[in-house]
This record gives sequence, structure tokens and C-alpha cells, in this order.
Amino acid sequence: MNLINDSRFRETGSRLVSLMIIWFLVAGGLLGLLMVAEEDMFAGAGPTYVNDTWYINSGTTWTEADSPYVLNASVYVYNGAKLTIEPGVIVKFNGNYKLSIGRYLNGAGDLDAVGTVDKPIIFTSFKDDEAGGDLNGDGGNSDPAKGDWDHIYFYDVNNDNVNRMEHCIIRYASEGIEFAESSVPISRCNVTDNTYGIYGKNLASSPTISNCNITNNTYGVYLEYTSGSFTLNDNLIRDNGYGIVASMAPAVSGNTIVNNSVWNAGESRFIPYDVCLKGSIKGDNTWHSSLSPYIVIGDIGVEAPHKLTIEAGTTLKFDNSQWDIYVAGKLTAIG
Repeated sequence: MNLINDSRFRETGSRLVSLMIIWFLVAGGLLGLLMVAEEDMFAGAGPTYVNDTWYINSGTTWTEADSPYVLNASVYVYNGAKLTIEPGVIVKFNGNYKLSIGRYLNGAGDLDAVGTVDKPIIFTSFKDDEAGGDLNGDGGNSDPAKGDWDHIYFYDVNNDNVNRMEHCIIRYASEGIEFAESSVPISRCNVTDNTYGIYGKNLASSPTISNCNITNNTYGVYLEYTSGSFTLNDNLIRDNGYGIVASMAPAVSGNTIVNNSVWNAGESRFIPYDVCLKGSIKGDNTWHSSLSPYIVIGDIGVEAPHKLTIEAGTTLKFDNSQWDIYVAGKLTAIG
């Protein structure tokens, strides 16, 4: 009978122990990697950086898992494409960039950006550490400010059944939301700390803004050459420099327009500017007494062949003796 040599047994046993230790170490390491991978999977893959101009011409979804989205370039959605943004997504603009829905000569696009009370969709400055963290890594040494980024821009977008923004926060932009020849419903959004909160231009722009908080902007709602079908319902327009500025009064219902004022150094006091008038009237319009008093802050021109009607009980206050109302069309003002 052959006996196993003791020294060979000890050597073999030692090798087995070493192999078992190595196996446990390897297995433990793999388990750790799997745990880290699992944590990463649930934590999401964000942030997502957009470093070149992004032309979206097919259906695209921005997910909460890939958030925050850092835009180092502008994004254009056009040619019938639809961009869907999930609740909880944060979009941070690093510079004078925009999210443009529709593009001149390339057709309209669509935006479905519907957040929730608990998970709003946030559009903000790259310097805004309260949303998405300190992504610029400066330890909070840079503060976000009005005009840090361009705007959300709707161009020739009129499909109300597809396009909507709800439970969104828009802050630190030059123009928070701008409309050109577009009618998009905006509801339950906070539009704050922008140069212009809501900016509308062109007679074909007729969006409905409802149940929004429009606060702490230089201009809350600024309407340039828009029509009277630009609609404001049940909004809080407060603590802006100028509440509403328009030449053609919008359609309004149930809004609270208060505490909009500009500091006057000469008089050492804040001058109220809740509803203001200036510019050209390029369509028939009525200045409703419900928005009175109006503060005239620039020349007003009624272009032919259009008619301006001023309701009985309306008060106009001119903040400068130089301002005039020029009528090339028609004016009806019967008290």
C-alpha cells in the first residue's frame, strides 16, 4: 500500500487553502462589483451632457434615469418629431442655449413636458446647485442669475392635443417661455427669476397660460404684436418689475396681478407697474376695465384699419409726459 508522503500532503493542503482564499477574494470582489453596478443601475445613468447642437427629427424621450441633462449646446425639435420629457427630469443650460420646438423652414415639432406635484420638470441654469447638484464643481461659488440661458421657444407649434407643459419650473432664463406663431397650453408651472417670464410675439400666437405662478421676473408677461386671443387664466402674477406689458390687451380671467413694481430713485419709492401698455396695435382689440388702471410706458399706435375699443370705467396713467397714442385706424372710447 502506498502511503502519501507527509511533506507532499502538507504542500498539497497548503495549496488548497491558498486556492480557497483566492476564490473567496475573487468571489467577494465580483459580489462587490455587482452590488455597485446594481446601485448605479437604480441611481440612474445621469448626468447626460449635450455638447453639440442636437437636431431631433424623430421621437425622443428624456428620462429621469438619465437626468440631469446638461445642455452645452442648443436643442431643436422639428420635422414633426416629438420630444417627451418625463416627470422629475432636470434640464440645465450651460450658456446662452435654448430648447427650440419647431425650426424656421424645417417645420414644427412637439413637446410633451408634464411633471407632477412631487416630480416637476425643471429648466434652469447650470449654476443652479439646488437642482441636480453642483455640476460645475465650484462648491457653490457661482450663483445663478436672470439671463443665464436663452429660452424654451415654440415656433409655429399649434397642435394643442400633443403639445403641453404642466408642473414645470422655468428659472434664470432670458425669456422663460417664448411663443412665435404658436398656441400651446401652459398650466401649473412656476416661471420665476427670468428677465422675461412669458414672452409672446406675432399675431398668430394664442397660447393659454393657466394656473401658473409668474413671479420675480423683470417682466412677468411681455406681449409684442400679439393678438387679443393670447389668454391668461387664473395665474398669480406677482413681485415682478412689470406684471404685464402689452400693446394689445390679452384675454384674461381670474388672475391675481399684484406687487409688480420698479424702484424710482428720484422719488425714493417703488412705482407700481401691474398692467402696462406700449407699442403697435395690429389687430382689433379691447382694453378691458377689469385690468384697469393701465400704466402707459411708451408710445401706442393704432394701425389702420384696426379698431381699439376702451371700455367704460377704464383708467390710463402715463408714466412720462412724452408718450402719445397715435390713431391711424379707429378708436372708440365711450364712458
